[in-house]
Amino acid sequence: MQKNSIKKNLKLLTGLAICFCLLSSGSTKRSKAMLSIVISTKKPENLKRVLKSIEQTAILKNQLIIYENPRGRGLCVVYNECAVKAFNGLLCFVHDDMVFHTKGWDQIIVNLLQQETVGLVGVIGGRYKSLFGTSWRDGETTSYRMQVKDGVEGGKLLVNNPSNKKYDEVVCLDGAFLACTKKHWQQFPFDENRFNDFHFYDLDISLQMHTAGATGRRSQVACTFYR
Repeated sequence: MQKNSIKKNLKLLTGLAICFCLLSSGSTKRSKAMLSIVISTKKPENLKRVLKSIEQTAILKNQLIIYENPRGRGLCVVYNECAVKAFNGLLCFVHDDMVFHTKGWDQIIVNLLQQETVGLVGVIGGRYKSLFGTSWRDGETTSYRMQVKDGVEGGKLLVNNPSNKKYDEVVCLDGAFLACTKKHWQQFPFDENRFNDFHFYDLDISLQMHTAGATGRRSQVACTFYR
């Protein structure tokens, strides 16, 4: 789908959950596995920016599921509803203020999710979680794992990858970007009853996945470092 037709569909279907495919502009060879990318948005300028970055960096024929959310419905409800619409077996849940810089990031995610030991993938996470606090930020900063440009920090590149790994195992992830198989989402759907707003859903699903991995269900939580 070309850029102009994307804009047209967004304009015509305002207020609805929209599904369409995004073709990369390059001639990169396609893999059979692709992503269904879910974005809940209430700011048109944010949506425009993230879609442009996906168009410029994605190399696979992914499905985009856009939920225009001006009234601020809870993300758990929105994500679960949109995941049902996904026709790919690999899901990405993305905040509308994300911007992608790494060419081929979608193939990186596909490769990770095809590993049986990986259950949930993100770009910001922590290796330690205490009984206190409601964020992935817990304990010493040495336990943080990330490689992101933080808009709050004025675009500052925040990197914490002491072992210089391509990806690292963590306990919990930030909800800015979460990816998992549809099978894992069906096993661990977002909890609409406990979390009806914008917060805590990421910590909950991360810890569910981590606990399942600890009990032998092959559901480790991983944090990706894009190159």
